[in-house]
Parts: sequence; C-alpha cells; structure tokens
Amino acid sequence: MNNQLLIKEKLQTTFEKIQTKSDGSPITDLQLDKTLAEEIEQLTTELESFNPNPLLYATSLLEGAWQLQYSTAREIRTLVSLPLGLKLGKVYQVIDVANKLFFNLAKVTSSI
Repeated sequence: MNNQLLIKEKLQTTFEKIQTKSDGSPITDLQLDKTLAEEIEQLTTELESFNPNPLLYATSLLEGAWQLQYSTAREIRTLVSLPLGLKLGKVYQVIDVANKLFFNLAKVTSSI
C-alpha cells in the first residue's frame, strides 16, 4: 500500500473517532485535545503534498456542496458556541468554481 493511501486511511480513522455528534455539526480544533488537533493538521498537510493538481481550486473537482465535518476556521468556531439557545447543526460549504465563489450554509435550531 502506498504512503498516500496510508495517510488518507489514518486521517479517516482519526475523523471517525471524533465524529460523535449525532446532529451532524462539525467538530473544531478547539473542541479536541491539542495533540489530536495537531495530528490532524500534520496528516492533512502530508496528504495535501500528494495533490497532483496544485491549482485544485481552479478545477471542477471541488464543485458542489460539501458537508463540513472538521474545521479550524474562526467562523465555524464561532458558530459552534451560538448564544440564546441556538444550536448548530450540519454545515455545508458550497463551491461554485465557474463563478469563483464559495459560501457556508449552516442549519441552526432553537430550543425556544
């Protein structure tokens, strides 16, 4: 088995361990042990080094709506701790390559 596949499998196994939220909301690095967050970052960087398309953002391979499962983005970290009884659910990142734009779409519920 090649190194790229080993790294991918290790990263997937790590994500399976942390995906414990039944509502589908993403996990952020701030919710994890620092060592685990660093491991995810390292594996992600290693996997990205195998990318045969350095300008991946310019291809249609990213087109579509992707469910966000893990994030280090400040915007997502903020959504995880919404005030007033609001609760974050699934978050999707919609990528439109033709128009060179993306946006996040989040399901938010209220306990009220």
